[in-house]
Amino acid sequence: MTMKFEHGLGPGMVLDRQTLMDTFKVAPQGGMRRSHRTNALVLINDTSQGLYHDRWKDGVFHYTGMGQVGDQSLDYMQNKTLAQSESLGIDVYLFEVQQPNEYKFMGEVRLCDSPYQERQPDKNGDERNVWVFPLALVDNAELSGPDSVQQDGNAETSDTQPFQLGYASEQLGLFGAGNRKAGYEQGGLDEVFSRDDTGSESKQSQRYRTETLRQLTKDGQHLKQHLAAREASLRQWIGSIDGLREDAMEEASRTVVSSEQAASLVETIEQALTEAKTANEVWTEQENLRIEELRGLRERLRQATEDLTQMNEAIAAKDRLLASHSAELKHVNERLLEREEEIEDLRRQVQNDEQKGTLKKTVEQILQKLRK
Repeated sequence: MTMKFEHGLGPGMVLDRQTLMDTFKVAPQGGMRRSHRTNALVLINDTSQGLYHDRWKDGVFHYTGMGQVGDQSLDYMQNKTLAQSESLGIDVYLFEVQQPNEYKFMGEVRLCDSPYQERQPDKNGDERNVWVFPLALVDNAELSGPDSVQQDGNAETSDTQPFQLGYASEQLGLFGAGNRKAGYEQGGLDEVFSRDDTGSESKQSQRYRTETLRQLTKDGQHLKQHLAAREASLRQWIGSIDGLREDAMEEASRTVVSSEQAASLVETIEQALTEAKTANEVWTEQENLRIEELRGLRERLRQATEDLTQMNEAIAAKDRLLASHSAELKHVNERLLEREEEIEDLRRQVQNDEQKGTLKKTVEQILQKLRK
């Protein structure tokens, strides 16, 4: 049976980024950070970021899953890990970030209901389906209650300084000292030493305090050397992105600590590459749609241009036909005028002929009368 990971943290403690990485052996970035060495999943609720609509409601923290663009999938990376955390025996821990490099430990959480979907805007402002995980604190007494955290994931401001001393005592196990009594917040050492009835510290407690502080100082020096060595190793890994996987495998055969750091880096890079691939696919799909729309507009414009050309040609043909008809009409009008003149001449001739006929009849009548 796998032993539960002992982190030595208490609710409300504030860690810096490096301490969080070293304590839980997780990657430096991401809202859902998986560690195989500690068998833990660390959830980060960054209240300074407005992308996800995380919130407390009736003592339950509703945490939005992974995926910044497009619809989220329950089978995607750490969404699947969180959904199956109970059956896989993975410990889930919740931190809140209100100030840069300050991670406030809220406590261990677990799924208290089935994940559900809702609509939220993505990184580009487009509405999409996201998965929301209802989480409850394993020990509700760890905090002063959900009321100490504002709705929508905005926790009250804490004056607690980044937790360093407790982390140093946790590292004693790595170097053989094994003193967990110093694992309190800054200023909390007095809680572990006994006093007599007069309120004075006993000599045994004084010796224990001196020895503990000496041990902490020594372990702090070891820890500083340890972190310096890890930083140098990290710089070597970052030297070549293309060879990062191979470097991590080589480092895994040398030291356990370096292999875990390499695994965390590989996991971070894989997560970034997956998100970049997803974003690129979405962008490519949108770009293809725009290209198709542009092609459609160009085709419609070409067809409209051809139709306009045909209409202009038809209008020009009609204009030519109209001009031809106008010329013919003018010619007809001229011929009609000529015919009217001819008719007028004929009418005048007829009138003259009629007058001559009348005059002839009159003369004949006169002649007949004279003959009688």
